[in-house]
Amino acid sequence: MAGADIRRFSADQGGAMRSFAVGTVAGGMAALANALLAPTLLLAVFVAQLSNSYVLVGMVAAIGAAGFAVGSLIAGWAVRGRRKLPWLIGASLVRVAAIALLAFVVADADQLGDDQILQAFFICYATYVVAAGFGAALATDVAARAVAHGQAGRFFAVRGVVAGIVSLLAAWLVWARFEGGFNFPDNYTALFTVAAVALGITVFFEARLAEPGRLAGARPAGGGGGVGLGDRAFRSFVPFGVLLGAAAVADPFYILYGFRELGLPPVVVGGYLATLLASRLLTRPLWAALARRSGTRVTFQAAALLRIVMPLVALSLPYLTETELWRERATDPRATIWAFGLVFALAGAAGAAQSVASWTFLTAIAPAGRRALFVAPANVILGIVALVPIAGGWAIERWGFEELLLGTATLALAAVVASGALAETAAVGRPMANAWALRRAREA
Repeated sequence: MAGADIRRFSADQGGAMRSFAVGTVAGGMAALANALLAPTLLLAVFVAQLSNSYVLVGMVAAIGAAGFAVGSLIAGWAVRGRRKLPWLIGASLVRVAAIALLAFVVADADQLGDDQILQAFFICYATYVVAAGFGAALATDVAARAVAHGQAGRFFAVRGVVAGIVSLLAAWLVWARFEGGFNFPDNYTALFTVAAVALGITVFFEARLAEPGRLAGARPAGGGGGVGLGDRAFRSFVPFGVLLGAAAVADPFYILYGFRELGLPPVVVGGYLATLLASRLLTRPLWAALARRSGTRVTFQAAALLRIVMPLVALSLPYLTETELWRERATDPRATIWAFGLVFALAGAAGAAQSVASWTFLTAIAPAGRRALFVAPANVILGIVALVPIAGGWAIERWGFEELLLGTATLALAAVVASGALAETAAVGRPMANAWALRRAREA
């Protein structure tokens, strides 16, 4: 090895050691911001404060998931064969600007009309999620190349745990802001400001990652997006994935259902966010073990079964709380709050199961070096399906909550049936990062 190569290799190794700590902090701060911008909880409640339209509430989750998918696809096309770190930092700066502007607009809400605030919100949020999807498509690769050789698996495991713990801090912040009521817009001004600061810290640490020049510039295998669709195993996933994705149609409406049908206090938003995040964090290792032992089909089926139970729990509680048995046994006034929290515990577990199964399935069926050709069509398909919450809002306005929840359970049951046609895969080990990036916008 030439002297210049030795010096470059030594510098890369030193940078890799620093990048392990720097990348962990950056991941934790990004997780904090993501939790404070949870579309199916915090942002759904935010829009509901400004509008009586359930369609607009559904648009939050739809834009979050579909915009994330669009950003991921743009990144795969635009950054191919180039150094990724500058593009990652640029995307993160766009995220900071979008949320900082949103915090500024909400802080001045008393001087603006509700329609003006909503318009600014959707513009800022759409910008944020597209930039987030763009950055997420690059972040895993940048981090994997920045840390020391052979340490990538340990890095992602540590970063995942740190991110999960920091996310729970976000839930505590939400609980503290909602403890005295909705207090709109002050509560959201504070939360959006904290999210913008966390994203700014993320950029600061991302800029200190060391992307080795000797590893940059690798061009992925060529080919078209139709490679995945031409694979029989991938095609077996499409009907199931569409149905399971459609079963998330009610996700942004559960919290509003709890307010209207059960009279839940505003403070539950923080508690349910903690429940959702903790369930996702704690069940993920269990789903990974199940996927390794029993395969992806069983794990997918478990996710679909949990999706059936979620709406059934929500539907049954208003009737259950009116029974004499409930009045006699559930003497704690918080019993209804705890019972409805099961919906969000199930949502977190279902999301983790789907994420683990998706990654394991994709890794097993995609030829080496051609995974992107399977991810792209998957993100396109699931990005289109992610628009279903808009239809969910329309269904509530036309028929009501109960009809939507029954339809949700039916879709999840159809997904269980469709799972029988899924191609079975052999276990392939632990995932290094989250499954298809699309799932990260939808969850929470």
